[in-house]
Amino acid sequence: MKTRTAILALGSFFLLCSKNVTEERGPAAPILLPPPDELAVVEKGIDAVPEADAIQLDWLAPEGEEVAGFRLYRRTGRSGPFLLLKSFKAQDSTYVDAAGIEIGTRYFYFMTAVDYSGRESAPSDTVDYMLVPKAFNLHCSAGLTPVFRWHVQDYPAQYVLKLFDLSDGSKVWFSLVPSSYQGQEEVVTYNWDGAAAAPALVSGRQYRWRVDVVGVERNSGSESAWSRFTASP
Repeated sequence: MKTRTAILALGSFFLLCSKNVTEERGPAAPILLPPPDELAVVEKGIDAVPEADAIQLDWLAPEGEEVAGFRLYRRTGRSGPFLLLKSFKAQDSTYVDAAGIEIGTRYFYFMTAVDYSGRESAPSDTVDYMLVPKAFNLHCSAGLTPVFRWHVQDYPAQYVLKLFDLSDGSKVWFSLVPSSYQGQEEVVTYNWDGAAAAPALVSGRQYRWRVDVVGVERNSGSESAWSRFTASP
């Protein structure tokens, strides 16, 4: 009889502990998005930005759970502690980190979700990125099949030239351009690869373009400032 009572008591104890553990469990972790494809039109994920020497991060909230917000942690370099960088509201899903970002330094990030009781989730997967020097001195010649030129400080793995129609924001031409390794200036003619939406631009229409540098190391690169022009014969 004593043995049976002890077993029942022990079972009740484990059920109570299990219930408490379940109740104390925080929300599921959010998803920090990895770098987008180099030729993506909509760039969601850890990446460079044209406007500054900064790193953009995008994330998804845990499905099926109500969260009060998120916490983003950052580590500078491959060693050292992760420190809380910023807290966000539940409706937030993107952030541009320009806080002391240095060219050539790799930054690591993870994120947690926080529920309305203040409980914090386990960490998300860690993502990382390193900025390299931007392309500069962007210039294109006149004409409906213009020649694009830009300068760089270092020799990257390759470039991505992105050209959009300003009237409707549509994609006109995305081109993967290999590095020439022939000095600081790079030159490429419109639609050299046959990948453009049309063989020639439209006279009188405005366009904008930029050059993304793809770094030699994984998850590294930069995006130049945008340059605008009006196509003319």
